[in-house]
Amino acid sequence: YTMFNMTDPVTGGYTKDKIALRRAMSLGFPLDEMIAIVFQGDGIAGKGITPPGVVGHDPKRPRAHEYDPALARALLDRFGYKDRDGDGYREMPDGSPMTVTYATGTSVLARELGALWQKSMAAIGVRLAIETMKTPDLRKAARQGQGKMTREGWNADYPDAENFFQMLISATARPGGENYARFQ
Repeated sequence: YTMFNMTDPVTGGYTKDKIALRRAMSLGFPLDEMIAIVFQGDGIAGKGITPPGVVGHDPKRPRAHEYDPALARALLDRFGYKDRDGDGYREMPDGSPMTVTYATGTSVLARELGALWQKSMAAIGVRLAIETMKTPDLRKAARQGQGKMTREGWNADYPDAENFFQMLISATARPGGENYARFQ
């Protein structure tokens, strides 16, 4: 999954403009291209947080991701993320510069994924800076509340949906908790 640190000054927070920014970034990301090219067809698009094989998974639930760059651009425009200086990249609604930092690991796969994120965000006018770190350093930063937008994963150690939802429980948004995104 893609994790946004909810305390990040650019992408975090619960105001309508921040929600719109994260939604637009999701709409602007080609998930099927990622599965086909980066993961060489080894994957399926999720239908929510609860994966297949776990109690609570609903195979009839509609797909959770939609790829629509035109809608992403319109959403950014609507909430004031506009290219005011003509450089091809949008600024924050208050006119200040905007750069989203995407933290990625050092593997070839992680670099390919970072490059796809950077390309797809440029297509909707979002400047994305890549920060490369070793995986333990990525996790350490996240545990300390300093995580950036990144790709994260979760392996269940018991077959219950609670195992996945604990990543979103406010009580686990503390230092060292499983809720790296600090989602409340």
